[in-house]
Amino acid sequence: MQRPAGGNNGKVQKYNLYVKSNQADKWKKIVSDGTFADKQELQKVTFDEVEAQYVKFEVTQGFGNFATAAELAVYQKASDFSKLQEAMDEVKMVVEGVYSAKAAAKLGKKYDVALPIVNKVNEVLFEGKNPREAVDELMLRDSKTEHMTLKW
Repeated sequence: MQRPAGGNNGKVQKYNLYVKSNQADKWKKIVSDGTFADKQELQKVTFDEVEAQYVKFEVTQGFGNFATAAELAVYQKASDFSKLQEAMDEVKMVVEGVYSAKAAAKLGKKYDVALPIVNKVNEVLFEGKNPREAVDELMLRDSKTEHMTLKW
């Protein structure tokens, strides 16, 4: 996201994008000499899917000889991302939580933690589940003790 205020100063004009899988690996350039349109809204960088843990966004040119950014988010494109993207474009700002929803679900899976709300949010955002149906499923699920080991 380009900086929200302050005129053109600091807007990213040109950039390179790099990834790597492990900290010790060398950076692999996946976007070379990318450019952003001169507009005050969410900018998108599209590239072929890669397996990576680290991402580096290198600004090579910015207005006023410097660059700033409000937020950088990386996500996997869903098969039909058009409705979500349309909604995000309409508000013309970062929609909090969209990009972190997938990360939260992956962490829950990795550490074997049940996250039913996070999982339903992901189903709505990225799998086309009807929001009302997702809420119904959450509200009507069997009640149970979530954590026996926590001392409250």
